[in-house]
Amino acid sequence: MGNFHNIGRREEQQDSFCSSDINDKSALLERGLMAVVADGMGGMEGGAAISHLVTDTFLNHYADAGNVEPSEFLYNTAHAAEIAVEEYRRRTGVKGGSTVVAILIKNNVLHFVSIGDSRIYLLRQNDLVQLNHEHTFGAFLRAQAEKGEVDPDEADNNPNRDALTAYVGMGSFRTVDRGDPIELKAGDKILLCSDGVFNTLDQNELIAALEGDVITASARIEEKILEKAIDIQDNFTGVIVECTDE
Repeated sequence: MGNFHNIGRREEQQDSFCSSDINDKSALLERGLMAVVADGMGGMEGGAAISHLVTDTFLNHYADAGNVEPSEFLYNTAHAAEIAVEEYRRRTGVKGGSTVVAILIKNNVLHFVSIGDSRIYLLRQNDLVQLNHEHTFGAFLRAQAEKGEVDPDEADNNPNRDALTAYVGMGSFRTVDRGDPIELKAGDKILLCSDGVFNTLDQNELIAALEGDVITASARIEEKILEKAIDIQDNFTGVIVECTDE
């Protein structure tokens, strides 16, 4: 497992991430390997605190991961994070929120949960596939365009296409992407990342950067993003997990 976490050119780091201890073999067998990335909503008060609250909730609930089916554990924990954020918002009066992508790998099977626009990628034999569906107005418009209900140009060019249609702290828990479990193979890499990553590096750049071991790949992604020297570079965070034969 590797990770990277950079403030970019923003005044505050609003991304958070966490993972279970990859060296705790008994926990890996009993509960699985967990990794989480949360992106506090930029421009909204309390984004940093809320993203930390989300990742802390997952860490605090990890002890229960061995008692529940993995997909249910992730869904239940995401729901617990929503409740914790709602309570925090009531107590403090802030209006912020956070995205979350979380995985649990148990018995070589990947389970995930996703709310918002952070992404989960699977790299297999040089093919990079996004596993989760983004909850944005642009994604909604693209779905409508596929049905012939809106012009495709509207989906690509609408000025509000990046607006989130679901996030932790929205006040409801209806839009959650869970996906089907995926059996992993040796050599597979899973990348969880905030939008500061995929809005800066394209598909081919990510594939090239993910080559080699996960520690080197993590450092390379961070280096490649910083090399772009984008004036408004967002916070960017990622966790990379590689499946091995061990």
